[in-house]
Amino acid sequence: MIDRDNLPITDFVVIGVILIFTGVLFFRSYSSQSIDPNILLSPEAVTELIREEVKNTPLDETFNPHTFSGKFKKVYFQSINQLSQQKIFNSFLHFLNKNKGILEDCSVCATEKTCGDEDQTSFAYPVDLTLQALQTKIAQFPQLMIVDVRGTEDYIHSHIPSSINFPLIDLPNQIFTTDRWTEIVIVGDSYWQTKLAGESLVRLNFHRVHRLMVPIKKWDQVWESFV
Repeated sequence: MIDRDNLPITDFVVIGVILIFTGVLFFRSYSSQSIDPNILLSPEAVTELIREEVKNTPLDETFNPHTFSGKFKKVYFQSINQLSQQKIFNSFLHFLNKNKGILEDCSVCATEKTCGDEDQTSFAYPVDLTLQALQTKIAQFPQLMIVDVRGTEDYIHSHIPSSINFPLIDLPNQIFTTDRWTEIVIVGDSYWQTKLAGESLVRLNFHRVHRLMVPIKKWDQVWESFV
């Protein structure tokens, strides 16, 4: 049994923050537009959805982090980014995303070419990969497509070897002609950035979508640079 009298104040603060985040996430989860598996959107429509999702967030180029609201949002998104790297909280976020309308995991469709575009009844939510899992996948799939959704300047400075740069807003149009069965891993700066990118590919009917669950700066292997 937990002795509440001996719990340090910091524990109560952490618990309170997590409960607040949980409530906000549930609100965002059920208020956001769901993904209908029977409606395949155009690149333009998906791009517009991305613009709506990033509006008034740190991913927005016009975001002002110096206002009271901006400071709160910055701390909020930074905290979610940190918490999402923990397995338990990441699983919780995954649960919320499935209930938002991104539907159930489809492990067969995500790993085997056993269902077609015309008769598929559910989409696979992007599978989260650890650094180790990404390195294993790189070894297993020589043709693996690693998509870096950061800005072009960050990509030019340093990136994972053989990765390609499709900035988040440009992603739908740049990747649209790619084979829908391509093994894809999304990498980027933050949870929100790679989450939106993964959901965008699901909306475009890509079947083998993964995302690195930690920021790309955690990459501990050789980097490539065009500088």
